[in-house]
Amino acid sequence: SALVQNGPAPQVYALDFAGRGLAMLEPLPNVGAVVSGDEHERVVRLFRTIQDEIESRAIRFAQVRAGTLSEYRRDPGGDPDLPRIILMIDSFGGFSDAFDRIEAGKWLDLVPRLLSDGRQVGVHLVMTGNRRSTFPMAIAGSVPRHLVQRLANEDEYTSAGVPKNMLTSTSPPGRGSLDELEVQFAVLGGRPDGDAQATAVDQLAELLRRNDAVEAPPIGVLPEELNLDSLPAGTDSTASVVFGMADATLGPTDVPIDSHLMISGPRQSGRSTTLATLANRIHDLGHADMHFVSARAVSLGGASWWNNVGMGEEDAANIIRDLTTEFEIEPPPRPQYLFIDDLTELLETDADFAMVDLMRLARSHPIYVIAATESAVARRAYGNAIPDLRDNKRGILLAPDPDFDGDLLGVVLPRTGPPVWPPGRGYVVNRGAFGLVQVAFPDHL
Repeated sequence: SALVQNGPAPQVYALDFAGRGLAMLEPLPNVGAVVSGDEHERVVRLFRTIQDEIESRAIRFAQVRAGTLSEYRRDPGGDPDLPRIILMIDSFGGFSDAFDRIEAGKWLDLVPRLLSDGRQVGVHLVMTGNRRSTFPMAIAGSVPRHLVQRLANEDEYTSAGVPKNMLTSTSPPGRGSLDELEVQFAVLGGRPDGDAQATAVDQLAELLRRNDAVEAPPIGVLPEELNLDSLPAGTDSTASVVFGMADATLGPTDVPIDSHLMISGPRQSGRSTTLATLANRIHDLGHADMHFVSARAVSLGGASWWNNVGMGEEDAANIIRDLTTEFEIEPPPRPQYLFIDDLTELLETDADFAMVDLMRLARSHPIYVIAATESAVARRAYGNAIPDLRDNKRGILLAPDPDFDGDLLGVVLPRTGPPVWPPGRGYVVNRGAFGLVQVAFPDHL
């Protein structure tokens, strides 16, 4: 109740790289998220959210010439209800170990910048470590206050600036040194056991909501399943189509369709259904002819919108040859899309060889190939159609192996991705740029 009476409650976000002890805070309305260390996507999204908020506040503060959050709240052009934001990192050592090699340590290197840039705009960090050396100098030197509690090594007290004999191995839990004063932390609920504290937090959360406490914005996650009908119909251009949800924004995202596309992934990763999604969206544009080939009979070949269908090696080769011959004689008046389900099953067949001629013609005609391939096989394919697809450097890498599959489209993927790759989860790649996405699947063809 004190938080409600004394102004806007700070919004709290927590990264738990310790024993998940912070999870009990999630019921509180002003706690936006408690993210565990193994939730890689949410950890990165939380850092992005905090970074974006700091940059946004810096612009708003500059517009009214405010140097601090207090000044901004008092200014007639400011916002008196703008809350402080507190980012807690429980076990900085655990965070450092987990993210030191992810994206070349990008998120670890961001912490000192958040400390220096966030303080003036009301964004603050609270971090824990089991020893003083856990924090590098770039961080330790930027933190104005240090709370020292009982340490495993008594020699560290002196280097931490704790007065002699203030803390010892027999000091009770919650005892510490702050600004050279001995302090004892209070426990919500008055009892140290976890169940009692969790019950007290639940009661506090209920009280705050009865007092109309403002809810902190949550840190969401990509859905494991996404229906194509839930997304906007398309973009303002015929050069791209909306096909899924982006991890960076948790909003609709598009993929370019004015060039060839490779859709790669292991079995059961959603390659064929992704092909169906793109076919649905391109058909909805109504500006192109669409053709389909596959090494075997598949349900996608039964869709009503195909101008030509070839299922089986011989039929596929004939369709591709006929298209090449037709367009050599008379260039197509509108875009032509050739969809291929599992191109790797057609490698070294007549259809594969025919693809080389069609893709050569595509360099000067609006002919685009959208092909699904098995990633492990595509990595070993050095002749015929697949190298041409790879050279285009556009496509979707589903459930990729971070050490190898980025090479298919010329990118270096993060070494750590989702712990589980649901069907349709992967990276959309556009000539060097890439982002994590969840592909939306149609209910029917």
